[in-house]
Amino acid sequence: MQFLARLVGRQRAPLVGLDIGTSGVCLVELGTSARGGWTLERFGTEPLGRGCISEGQIEDFDAVVAAVRRLLSHTAPRQRRVALALPASAVMTRRMVMPAGLRDDELEQLVRLEIEQHIPFPLDEVSLDFSVTGPLAGAGNQVEVLVAASRLERVQDRQGVAEAAGLVPVVMDIETHASLRAMQRWLVARSLATPGALLAWFDVGQTAMRLQVLQDGSTVHEQEQGSEPQASAGERGNMLAARRIAQALQQFFASAPHHAVDHVLLSGPVAAAQGLARQVAEVTGFDTVRVDPFEGMVIGAAIDRERQQRDASACLLACGLAMRADVA
Repeated sequence: MQFLARLVGRQRAPLVGLDIGTSGVCLVELGTSARGGWTLERFGTEPLGRGCISEGQIEDFDAVVAAVRRLLSHTAPRQRRVALALPASAVMTRRMVMPAGLRDDELEQLVRLEIEQHIPFPLDEVSLDFSVTGPLAGAGNQVEVLVAASRLERVQDRQGVAEAAGLVPVVMDIETHASLRAMQRWLVARSLATPGALLAWFDVGQTAMRLQVLQDGSTVHEQEQGSEPQASAGERGNMLAARRIAQALQQFFASAPHHAVDHVLLSGPVAAAQGLARQVAEVTGFDTVRVDPFEGMVIGAAIDRERQQRDASACLLACGLAMRADVA
């Protein structure tokens, strides 16, 4: 499996995106429309019991496998090749400068020698991948290389779940990278990717919330905070979530030369709560939009439209993983 997109430029090779999250698993299968855009072919979610996943680590392997099997049963994807992801906290990424013109095996040897100095465990316990991102500016004889490394056991846990459920893992991505891939496509589809716009993107889960502030396609601020499990529903639950979002925005404003954002964007399992976007807009004073990663796609005949509208915001990561078909 690969962390990074070494195969840029190949034709799309369809695969399934599988998000193994704290509160549930989500599957997305995409195809290509006649005009070359994306088609949503299959998608679905399946809840996980509390404690099955803890801080991104699989604690109850059998329960997670059973949930994935149920998900496969009711979504019936055509593909068995799957893209998975690890939490960013489980992956070390580093940019390195290397001589241009090296063969892959020569480059890999240099990468391994360099990365060994920065990881606190033996290389034989590491899953390592790298990708040449391009020539170094102002230095024609050097290239920049992006390296990703993770503990092998973390990769094998997710790989084992997929294989036990009958899938074939081919890509291991990083959660934040995959989510951003789908987010950037949605911003264009929604006409929100305007130059200079400051976008506060909240991914709201049952036990954690992540804020990424985006501007011109780049992340300019990022913070993650844990929270108590989302026990309240309805207006009370929405108010609690809205206050947490408002507090996170104030923390951002206190540490940055900004006092406002153009839009607040909501994704994640909690973002689907009816009325949450309205509540957040009232509390923060900023335009608030719930993310639908399938917006602007052709919707396949097998898709339940009502369920799509209800669950779409929880499928951003799985959608970004399925989009790895561009490079798989």
